[in-house]
Amino acid sequence: MDLVKEFRKDQLKVEVYDNRDLLGQYAAKGAIEALKKALEEKEEVNVIFAAAPSQSEFLATLTGNKDIDWERVNALHLDEYIGLEKEADQLFVRFLTDNVFSKANFKNVFTMDFLEGNVKEEISRYSDLIEKYPIDIAFIGIGENGHIAFNDPP
Repeated sequence: MDLVKEFRKDQLKVEVYDNRDLLGQYAAKGAIEALKKALEEKEEVNVIFAAAPSQSEFLATLTGNKDIDWERVNALHLDEYIGLEKEADQLFVRFLTDNVFSKANFKNVFTMDFLEGNVKEEISRYSDLIEKYPIDIAFIGIGENGHIAFNDPP
């Protein structure tokens, strides 16, 4: 049995699966449907991705899908560390390049670069990009300890 448990908490539908692989596959199935629908309605779709090892199975299934016209998808990344060295393994852009951006033929890939230059300038540059390419879909996931975007539980 794939689906172990399903329930609602207010407007949130929660599904629990036997293992991470199944969870990733089922989550990607919903994401693929959402992307296809968005691509039916718009010429190009802007998607933002979080760098989350908790999403590895989801990202592999999603980016491996050949039915999505990836050449009409602009990819952006959600957040980044400030002050790490260019070679740092912890950089989110490194994770996303390895697990997302190099796996599909995106129309454009927009990344943050806090390695050189002024932080305020980079924030301004990326804010302008998001204004030019407003986010249609965000794949942010939930961290392995239940956090979302570094908002760790106590």
